[in-house]
Amino acid sequence: MENADLFAALSDRNRRRILALLDDKERTVGDLVQGLRMRQPLVSHHLKILRGLGIVEARKEGRHRIYRIANASVARKLKGLEAAAESLLEAADRPAGPPGSERGR
Repeated sequence: MENADLFAALSDRNRRRILALLDDKERTVGDLVQGLRMRQPLVSHHLKILRGLGIVEARKEGRHRIYRIANASVARKLKGLEAAAESLLEAADRPAGPPGSERGR
């Protein structure tokens, strides 16, 4: 998966929320609907996008599909992007340094 695909997928807040819920365990669409307080068709739409990109995968269990993050590599990329985004946000919140400092350039 290209980083651009991952960024595109993560540009939507609802997809990020889905991935956050899937980070700790597998879940059904019903679990996600309940946890996100979103309508089922919308959750399914986002899952279809995430599956198409290979970010999540599903397995059938009876009448239900159980979703999870596709693999450890994807999970690591997601965590790395989260950390980078937090770092950027923290840097943006810090006051600019004196002229001539790294921040002031």
